[in-house]
Amino acid sequence: MMMRRLRGMHTRSKEDRSPWSDCGSLRWLMDTGAWHQAWINIFVTTVLCLCLCFLGMAVGRLLLSAKG
Repeated sequence: MMMRRLRGMHTRSKEDRSPWSDCGSLRWLMDTGAWHQAWINIFVTTVLCLCLCFLGMAVGRLLLSAKG
């Protein structure tokens, strides 16, 4: 599936060259004027990433303190 997308890239317009542009992505939300949903998507994914990052650091510190 990815190779079909990459092969078809030469037929797309210059601003639509991403192989993931038709995947229901954030760009699609913005292009359709659904800015509210796009900002919610950005906010939720950013918060989840930061939470997982801090959780990973806390677990790492906990493991290192138990070891040493």
